[in-house]
Amino acid sequence: MSSYNSSGPKRNCIFAYNMKTRISILLWFFLFLLSGTSQGQRWKFWKKKHFPTYDSTYVCKLPKNLTVEFNNITDFNQIRVQNKKNLRRSLPYRPATPVDIGLKVDYSWLGISLGLTHFNRDQDLYGKTRKFDLTLNIYGRWLVTDLIYRRYKGFYTSISDSASGAHPIYPGLTQTFFNLNMLYLFNSMKYSSKAAFTQNEIQLKSGGSPLFGFYLAYHNIFAPEIPIPDTLLNTFQTAKRFNLSQISIMGFQIGYAHTFVIRKNIKFGFLLNPVFGFQIFHMGNTLNKDRYWGVEGIVKWNYRASLIYDKKWFYCGAMFLKDNSFIGQSKKSFTDYFRIQSGFFKVFAGFRLYRTPKFER
Repeated sequence: MSSYNSSGPKRNCIFAYNMKTRISILLWFFLFLLSGTSQGQRWKFWKKKHFPTYDSTYVCKLPKNLTVEFNNITDFNQIRVQNKKNLRRSLPYRPATPVDIGLKVDYSWLGISLGLTHFNRDQDLYGKTRKFDLTLNIYGRWLVTDLIYRRYKGFYTSISDSASGAHPIYPGLTQTFFNLNMLYLFNSMKYSSKAAFTQNEIQLKSGGSPLFGFYLAYHNIFAPEIPIPDTLLNTFQTAKRFNLSQISIMGFQIGYAHTFVIRKNIKFGFLLNPVFGFQIFHMGNTLNKDRYWGVEGIVKWNYRASLIYDKKWFYCGAMFLKDNSFIGQSKKSFTDYFRIQSGFFKVFAGFRLYRTPKFER
């Protein structure tokens, strides 16, 4: 058995430093802090030189502005079966909850949106839609980012019975949508995406910016049965074969954004970001295992616009956003294809509870 000799004074080996060692450690720590401060100052100088924030003659920042906004959002998300030979022949599927009333609170870079209530259509005529909608729109100084996850279950068609007014209802028809959209603004000194779409800043003069970014999206449409009314089976020969459609989209974007200061308090802004890329699509029938998949090049036209009236304590306006996708449009053997539309029209009014002196006018 080993033994340990504990004779002599006990010392803590970890903290047994003499005064000279402790002073050396403090000096090295102090030099480290000075080095870090110097590096931080260099980084701030380099960032200010190469990435200037904004031109105060074009953009007014509201760094401590607390905004409370009430909005009415009309959702025009829909799935449309389109006949290739006759564009007038189409069959749209819409959710039964198209209108939402919400509340949005913004402070600095942080914004929270809450859905207070939504208007349901008559369930006997339009059915019931269950939905989960998570949307994160980040309008930064250099970057505009959209992150969206949406799941809708329960759609109705626009065809109604002439006697009762009831629409064909598909409670099992489910749409799942995921989207990541990032845009870089080249002229962020004279153009503010926040001023155009979130009202966290003010566009004092007309300005715009070219933009570049990438786009990722995934759509999934599934129904337990073929979602085509019996009276239209001969019209949509391709769509009646499938109850499952999926697409994965990847591409890059080149576009332009601009805000026009029409009058002192009236602004009109738009952001056009077409997508150039490709998509992998899959169409199948889970009932008889009929499947088809392919890869095709795409050009998608995505855009958003806003019209704003703002004062130093109050603002109001409207905003419009739209995104279109297509499944099976380029396949020559298909007589019809799927068109997926997502977006919204928002009417809003907000109050600035804390106003900075820069915006007094």
